[in-house]
Amino acid sequence: MDRYYDIMLQHYLNAVKDNNIQLVQEALQHNHIMASNQDLDNALILASLNGHYEMIKFLIEQIPEENRKEYISMGNQLGITPIIAACANGNIKVLNYLLKFIADDDAISLPVTDLGNTCLGIACANGHLGIVKYLLTGGASLDMVRGSLCPHPLMLAMLNGHEDILIYFYLPSLAKSPKLKYYPLESQEEIKKSAEFSMELVPDVDIDECCPQFHNLNILALAVVLQMNEMFKFLCQLGADLDAELPETRNSVRRVAENYGFHIPHFSLSNAESHDETQSLGSDIGLKKPSKKHLSLIKKLGKILRGN
Repeated sequence: MDRYYDIMLQHYLNAVKDNNIQLVQEALQHNHIMASNQDLDNALILASLNGHYEMIKFLIEQIPEENRKEYISMGNQLGITPIIAACANGNIKVLNYLLKFIADDDAISLPVTDLGNTCLGIACANGHLGIVKYLLTGGASLDMVRGSLCPHPLMLAMLNGHEDILIYFYLPSLAKSPKLKYYPLESQEEIKKSAEFSMELVPDVDIDECCPQFHNLNILALAVVLQMNEMFKFLCQLGADLDAELPETRNSVRRVAENYGFHIPHFSLSNAESHDETQSLGSDIGLKKPSKKHLSLIKKLGKILRGN
């Protein structure tokens, strides 16, 4: 009997993942709509994780109205709910549809995974800038959950190489930072012009700020510890400071690099031949005369902020 049930359940969940509504209708004759596998993945989670809007809509229509909020709030073994799954998949249409069922008097309490990762953190980790913007518009915060075992959302973006997410959050803050004066004049203007498109929406974020829940490292120090050379360069281009102090050890990021045997690349975003002719942000990256490479990067950042 158990084997028969397992086979029927597998057919049901496979039909959901395959977005086959007809097979799901047939499978529901033998399965409860919220039946789940050994990982506690139910049909709503799987449909959301795969971005199947029509399937999500069909399934919810089969659920009595009084149970919809409860079922949409049910998570798997990791605490991943259909809403969190939508943030992981990047489907704004699915996310928007699901959120309608959990709102109380226009107030929405977003779910959090069992490890303390937020919807915004999930979107950052998976590189879904559209979801990030959507969540920020709805009032989501970059703040970490108390007791979280996960890195900061922007660290998650960095770990997965999502430069557009980092640009979106860090460039507006750079535009208002004293560090901006160290950039070439042409780049300064481009940065300020680009940042205007998101300053009101994006919270102020200090790229050198440390994450207490994650060993008091900042994002540049984490790139150093993990030997992420290209990401290190990219973060420096966004204004990260090698001489920023880490509060727990009082070491600078530069000292951490020495301790971990990380080779600090000696490169320049300027056309100056000598490093002595350039200014720096406490690093080995010169920024006095604009190079084509640097201006190209700044314009790329601007396009991301403007959404084109």
